Amino acid sequence: MGQNDFSVIPLQIIKPKEITLTLDESLTQQGFYTVRDGEQTLAYMACNVQLSESNLTRWTIEALKKANPQVVIANTVKKALNDLKDSRAVQSFFKWFLILSIVFFIFEMLIIKYL
Repeated sequence: MGQNDFSVIPLQIIKPKEITLTLDESLTQQGFYTVRDGEQTLAYMACNVQLSESNLTRWTIEALKKANPQVVIANTVKKALNDLKDSRAVQSFFKWFLILSIVFFIFEMLIIKYL
């Protein structure tokens, strides 16, 4: 694994369908790294040095609402499904307007052709 002049061989744990790479403290520069086997490039990997960029903790509901006021919180599955159904109603109107415009377009072409 390497980037420009920097190269490191990480600890590897090989499983049947995956390989886990464990990086130590020698990785001090964030960026994109190339995972290689000899001269063959196997994959590209992005690394963050600052742990705050890789913070995987969950948000509280209050913090989520504060960060994005458009978030809708549903307390039950039924309410969530109803909210999704209501939000998709706009798409069904779009579908009907599209069908109606195609019908009018065909009607207009027939009028132009036969009149």
